[in-house]
Amino acid sequence: MQSRYGQFCPVAKASEVFATRWTPLVLRELMAGMHTFNDIHRGVPLISRAVLVKRLRELEHQGIIERRQRATVGIDQVEIRKLNAPSGKAKFGPADARGVRTYSTSCFVKEALDKGAQLFKWDERMARSGRRVGTTVRGSGVAISAYNAGSVGFDGLFVIKPDGRMYIQTGIGNLGTESWSDCQRVSAEMMGMPWEKVEIAWGDTSKNLPWSCVSGGSQTTHAMTRAAHAAASRS
Repeated sequence: MQSRYGQFCPVAKASEVFATRWTPLVLRELMAGMHTFNDIHRGVPLISRAVLVKRLRELEHQGIIERRQRATVGIDQVEIRKLNAPSGKAKFGPADARGVRTYSTSCFVKEALDKGAQLFKWDERMARSGRRVGTTVRGSGVAISAYNAGSVGFDGLFVIKPDGRMYIQTGIGNLGTESWSDCQRVSAEMMGMPWEKVEIAWGDTSKNLPWSCVSGGSQTTHAMTRAAHAAASRS
């Protein structure tokens, strides 16, 4: 049962709507531009889908939000996704402990939709979509899935000593992909250093090795190769 404070002051009445559990976070996602159920749920992943449905219906009942069916909007499925698609340095995901949301360094969803529509021959397929053949109806639709990879803001460090060898230090761990060494090849190549003259200390930032990104989600190759390139470029 929804809480009632039995008071008529604006704060009490507003709290009955906005102060219920999860509602502030749902509103945060809506104000950040999330317009679909799945987008909102991705921004608040710990809320159950049933509770999210309930909170959205409560907000709709209070006239805070309005639900629109795609069929009543009258916009092509590709075009409506382009309308809502992030671009550039788009923010995504929940805020961190400081209240700051991370962002992508580049986002090309609109371009991907255009390219996909061209390759899929979207207009031709939509002309046939929804036709019934006996008891079977086949249709075409559009879906978008996000995958973020890479990060920025990490360090590369190497020293070329009088013995003619290159000593590279990195905080990268090893998950079996050998990224701890492969990411460093770019700095050796840029400095004209044969790989057999390179020694790498890696894997433990507690030993004052440079800070590294997390090892997962295609982060390491993108972030740490860039760091190695930057270190060589500034040498």
